Amino acid sequence: MNSRTFVQSRIDGDVLIVMPLRNIGSVEHAATLAEWQDVLTQFDESDVRHVVLDFGTIAYFGSAILEYVVMLSRGIAAKKGRLAICNLSEIGRNILATTRFDRLGVIVPTRAEAMSAVQASSP
Repeated sequence: MNSRTFVQSRIDGDVLIVMPLRNIGSVEHAATLAEWQDVLTQFDESDVRHVVLDFGTIAYFGSAILEYVVMLSRGIAAKKGRLAICNLSEIGRNILATTRFDRLGVIVPTRAEAMSAVQASSP
């Protein structure tokens, strides 16, 4: 685990687990960009193919986090990996459905289910 303010990440096998720690306001966008760039670099420079995005620590998120999810999903597609999203609040599920981000990966209730979902696709 790392000591970031806005997003945590760690590698578990061929899966990068990403946990946004709080919603990002426009004032904080520059600071969060550096942390999310570190996550993207961690994904790009490792052998991981899949991502579990765990929203367990935040109930709501805005367009900045959605922007980072798009960046991550591009890397996942390039590695022919899978994305699983878990621990969404009702508001979070509505945000993903409204923006059609729910089509980027599988949405499951728990991290364990998310890990199973992405690992089931591994050769």
